[in-house]
Amino acid sequence: MIKNILRPLGLSSCSVCEEVHGGRDSQVYKLIHNDVVYALRILPSPLHEQFLMEEEKIKMALENGIPVPKIYSVRIIEDYSVMLMEWCHGKTVFQELIENPNKANELGFEFGRIQASINKVSFSSVHKESRSWLLHTPEEAQLLEKVPHESMSHRLLHLDYHPLNVLTDGKQIVGVIDWANATFGDYRFDVSRTKAILGLEGAKHLHEEVLMEFEQGWRKGYEHILLKSLETVEGLPLFNAWAGLRMKRDLADVLTDEDYERIEVWIQKWLLEDSSNRM
Repeated sequence: MIKNILRPLGLSSCSVCEEVHGGRDSQVYKLIHNDVVYALRILPSPLHEQFLMEEEKIKMALENGIPVPKIYSVRIIEDYSVMLMEWCHGKTVFQELIENPNKANELGFEFGRIQASINKVSFSSVHKESRSWLLHTPEEAQLLEKVPHESMSHRLLHLDYHPLNVLTDGKQIVGVIDWANATFGDYRFDVSRTKAILGLEGAKHLHEEVLMEFEQGWRKGYEHILLKSLETVEGLPLFNAWAGLRMKRDLADVLTDEDYERIEVWIQKWLLEDSSNRM
């Protein structure tokens, strides 16, 4: 299969073609051709629109100075949709935190600064998509009905922005990858989604002090671009509760009973904080 895909791309004589494991939504291959390193992602052809939508968001991010891989081609070859893109060099932020935990605050700041820069990318007109990761269940929609309107309501959102999807050279952020969930909407979705991933998943893999330092840096970096404290962002506790609901839905096939309990505690904590804020 892979040979038939590489030939139309002019890459049949690759010196390296190795599958990279770990991608949840697509097959990924690392290719080296004439000393140039590429990433090749493959989906079944009926899912071609997903790659077209990702391409749009990645190009918008690139135009606004976000470090993302360049896309060379998105096309259908035989029964597959393929995306050929630049290979991003660097370590994941997660790997850097494991190897150099003393950099947690510094890395967190850059991590937050880049996320806020993504969320600053705005659009003047409503952009309609046939598929959006932000389609809500009735329970999620009911929760979000209580959320006050925000002027930053039509922004670029990554929605899977966490230390495994952000690459670093040890100092700067050099790549943001995995834009499969990306869409347009209220920036608070992106903030709360990252907060929930760090709080609920990060706590299982990082030392408590390292995670705390990283989160503090993340908030400071985000606020540096937002120009206000996240503590003052109206309605954020409800978005944090939403992020817990969404995590239960997304990971339903892999969550343990203990995971469910932790997420439920998270949801109730933020609902209680929202109620307290309204009193």
